[in-house]
Amino acid sequence: MPNVEPLQKISVTLRAGAAPGDMNLPLPRPGFTFICGIGTGGMTAFEYLLAGREPGEEISFRVTRSDMEHFFEHLAPAFSAPFKERDEVHFQARLTGIEPADGREIVRAMAELTAHAGSGGCDCGCGCG
Repeated sequence: MPNVEPLQKISVTLRAGAAPGDMNLPLPRPGFTFICGIGTGGMTAFEYLLAGREPGEEISFRVTRSDMEHFFEHLAPAFSAPFKERDEVHFQARLTGIEPADGREIVRAMAELTAHAGSGGCDCGCGCG
């Protein structure tokens, strides 16, 4: 089985909660797919938690509002909703898939990241522009 490494297409499902055993907070996208390791600083702290893992594995972690953008970087829009009401959120992420990303997908993901990087023209709602 493949393990999470940079430049792979990673799929995860997310759950969020106010406490470790209480995953009751809504997320707008409970499942999403991303290219690992394309952030401006390379891998994010979240991606490092997934590194080396296989599909089916689950991780639990806690993030504070003040650390959220640094922890998730360009992936923050998928995680930000629960922070509107609280200063700390507990997450469970289940790794559901790992696939090789082709060159076009990597270039497209990097172009989207660049478009979000602060030209002020973005209207995605993630707060990047």
